[in-house]
Amino acid sequence: MVVTSSRGQRHGRGAAERPTVYVVDPRAVLNELIDELRWDSRLDESKIVPGLAGGVAVLQGNVSTYSEWCWAQEVAKRVHGVTAVHNELEVKLTIGDLRSDEMLRRIIVTVLDALSRLPDIRPRVDVLDGRVVLSGVVHGHFQKMLAEEAVRHIAGIRAIDNQLIVTATPSSPANARTALNSALHRHLRDCSIRIAARGSRITLRGTVRTCEERDAAINLAWNAPGITSVDDHLVVRP
Repeated sequence: MVVTSSRGQRHGRGAAERPTVYVVDPRAVLNELIDELRWDSRLDESKIVPGLAGGVAVLQGNVSTYSEWCWAQEVAKRVHGVTAVHNELEVKLTIGDLRSDEMLRRIIVTVLDALSRLPDIRPRVDVLDGRVVLSGVVHGHFQKMLAEEAVRHIAGIRAIDNQLIVTATPSSPANARTALNSALHRHLRDCSIRIAARGSRITLRGTVRTCEERDAAINLAWNAPGITSVDDHLVVRP
């Protein structure tokens, strides 16, 4: 994997500016991924088989909870040199975590009813073979993620499909763009990100250094006033 920096160097009077080229060793990236999975005490790394294909981390094997599935993906995203993550881990529930779909649905509904920041009309919950679908309408992306994160640690869940639709109070695209520019400067000032805003949609283009920074930029965009849709065209360049 070869990465080109925008910072050039001049050699001698009148010499053309040439970019500095950094070579990312795939073996070193894979070793860092393995070490990071081993380091995280939430995971049983002995059941996870990591691989690397052209900068894409591939996670295979099995985990015993959906929480571990999510954690493994988060760990892979923070490794420098990983440009994307394909999570192929299978959630194999232990006997003690097995629940009927109806019991699991009732538990999830109870958890969502207890949350204070969701709309009065709570998300609809459907469960089939431990796979949960959340649907309905929320009034901000933070509510969409709040619902998912609140239930993902419940024993018996194999997967979550978050289909919640985000609505927001209308705001001018200029206000959204200005607010997001300020937020990106505060949180990701070393990244090169361009913003286009049209109606309630924001489009992100440019480069970030890690998948973790990419997720952070997308989350910041969702927090911009009046935004109900984010188009991600960011490229990860370590």
